[in-house]
Amino acid sequence: MSIDRLRRTAGLAPLLLLGSVPPAISLAQDSPRGGTERSTRLDASGAFFYPSFAADGSQVVRQTRAGAIDTATYLRYLASRVEQHYLDELTFDFLLAHECAGRGLARTAPLLARSQAAQRLKISGRSGADDSDGSLRRKFTNEALRQLRIDALVGAVRKDDPDAIAELFSRRYGVGGARVRVRHVLVSFDATRARLGGEGAAARARVVAAAKARAADLHKRITGGAKLDALLPESDDRSTRTLLRDPAQRSAAGMVAGYNYRRFGPAFAEAVRALPVGGISAPVRSPVGFHLIELISRTETRLEDVRAVLQQELARGPARPAEVRRLRQRLLDKYRVGQR
Repeated sequence: MSIDRLRRTAGLAPLLLLGSVPPAISLAQDSPRGGTERSTRLDASGAFFYPSFAADGSQVVRQTRAGAIDTATYLRYLASRVEQHYLDELTFDFLLAHECAGRGLARTAPLLARSQAAQRLKISGRSGADDSDGSLRRKFTNEALRQLRIDALVGAVRKDDPDAIAELFSRRYGVGGARVRVRHVLVSFDATRARLGGEGAAARARVVAAAKARAADLHKRITGGAKLDALLPESDDRSTRTLLRDPAQRSAAGMVAGYNYRRFGPAFAEAVRALPVGGISAPVRSPVGFHLIELISRTETRLEDVRAVLQQELARGPARPAEVRRLRQRLLDKYRVGQR
């Protein structure tokens, strides 16, 4: 299979049209074999499925008193009406099939596409009578075939992308492989301002100083033997106060859910990294106020220990629109489509 073959067989575009939308003429009632013609074939290029009647250019698809209309005439007629868009789509499907074959990917895609199309047809609530010529099933099959190959090719690239691996690693196991559970007591600037009142630059300085002093007082109680639990009712964090009022959720009070080393800024993250498990920090300033931070737990995971699992997950994930656009362009460039 080569790109030259694609140039020589541009007339396949009408077959792609037949495989993706209902044909302009219903062929079911005029099948020379009688009954409903629903058989579908995979094109020799492997790029798409088409109705089997199109394999024989001499087959009569409709009889009239003026003469017979054969398959070749019908396909030429379709070719006269097909827009450039269909040749572009045929080219993409052709290249997908060629690339997957060359890389040994999505080998079972044609079989899976048939199965997925049948399931989709069933879920849609349509019966065989609603798809008498098989055009809808064929449309679903070709859409599934394309998506299976796209996902396989995109996944093959994504699973070896260091940035994609690092992003998924941080999402699954915490930034840098360190997943932590932390809780805090907050002395917020907003709550301090409300307690003090006043406006202007002088007032802002008073707010910062007052918040810092209050956080220092709370920390003294910690160094004096108090537990962070005892200070939670004095936190300015609204979610902490809400959880404390609910007996069923009191244990979650003060927790920074899903902490990712970004919330509350770099000083907060640096303090978390420096704490031993069970340790409580001195007051740490963030954009919202001062915090006393307790590290509840830390779980360390090495990337090399889970790389294979992450790569499998990346390879299986569905392709995003931006990835499909990049794949299409990469294939067009690789096979020099339109160039001689």
